Amino acid sequence: MPHFVTWSMSLLSSFTLRANDTRFTLTNVYAPTDRADKPLFFSELASIADSTTGAWMLIGDFNLTHCPEDKNTAGFNSSEANNFNDLINAHGLIEIPLTDRAYTWTSRREDPTLVRLDRCFISLDWDSVFPNTSLRSLTRYASDHVPLLATADTRVPRSACFRFENSWLHHRAFPPLVLSALSEHAAGPIAKSFVRRLKHCRRLCRSWSRRLSPIDVRENDTKILITALDLLEEQRALHRSEAALRSRAIQGLQDIHAEKLAFWRQRFHLRLALEWDENSRFFHAAASGRRRQNAIACLEHDGVPSYAHDAKSTILYNFYLDLLGRAREPTWLFDLQNLYPHHTISSMTLSEPFSLSEITHALFPWTFMPAQVLMASVPPFTGTFGRPLSTT
Repeated sequence: MPHFVTWSMSLLSSFTLRANDTRFTLTNVYAPTDRADKPLFFSELASIADSTTGAWMLIGDFNLTHCPEDKNTAGFNSSEANNFNDLINAHGLIEIPLTDRAYTWTSRREDPTLVRLDRCFISLDWDSVFPNTSLRSLTRYASDHVPLLATADTRVPRSACFRFENSWLHHRAFPPLVLSALSEHAAGPIAKSFVRRLKHCRRLCRSWSRRLSPIDVRENDTKILITALDLLEEQRALHRSEAALRSRAIQGLQDIHAEKLAFWRQRFHLRLALEWDENSRFFHAAASGRRRQNAIACLEHDGVPSYAHDAKSTILYNFYLDLLGRAREPTWLFDLQNLYPHHTISSMTLSEPFSLSEITHALFPWTFMPAQVLMASVPPFTGTFGRPLSTT
């Protein structure tokens, strides 16, 4: 059941998800317009931040700007902006970018003043629980403010293209899987055989990753097992097998922490980090912030806006398919026998890949030649009208 707390300038609501008992807090604010009341508003926000734990979202009309670009006119108040920015930085809040609009309020005059007053912030705990959090605007029809819609999801949409995850290398069963896939024999030339082995390895990696349990589930199950064995040890001495199981669980939890760190380091451009959970949370937040900045919030096709990931993916796929077209089989629009009546030429062999013997015969004579002899043996290139072109 939700729990509500009313403040003078904000409304705090606490919720619990029935699916997994995850608790999160929403705070909707309406800041005063009078400058004399701004210090009281800052004090109230600081008190709410200090008393709120866990996942927290702060959203509403702040009646404040944090940089000159938030207004289309002059009159930027740097003192209020500095106090606002200091408050946000002191509590480690992350702003969710609004990518489809630059301003959220208008004066509705002939020469209007446009300002970005409405914002959304989240805590690090919220970003860990709901990494796919986004913000978009709705149609303004009654108020002088643009309505904002915040969406939160625990899952980040995955691309259909294959990505090798560095975190897979932390599983003891994964390297032998890759070695077995690459060591299988594939018929054909060397290049084709190597490509076939790579494709086979990709299929095995995809199949193996689908059977892998989510890392958060494995971490939670391992912690429950360790806690249960610790509580059992308080009642009686552990058997040798139970003590060995706890040791393996502790080692497994360390491997899970290393796997999480490798997973999020791969999605952020920094390469310096220490081990353990607080650093993986840093890379988690940094990668989620970069994804939100680079994400396309909305695509409009035939006048219909699309916000879902699958719908946007379909629009982009069809656009580039119409732009680039489909690959077609090569066809000969002329008869080589008529062009070369005194030679026996088969047009099919000209479209086939070079064989290994042809490549060796073409490249082997150049391998041991000195550079001077090699350059002297290269024939000069001829231009359109027969003039030699320089080879330097």
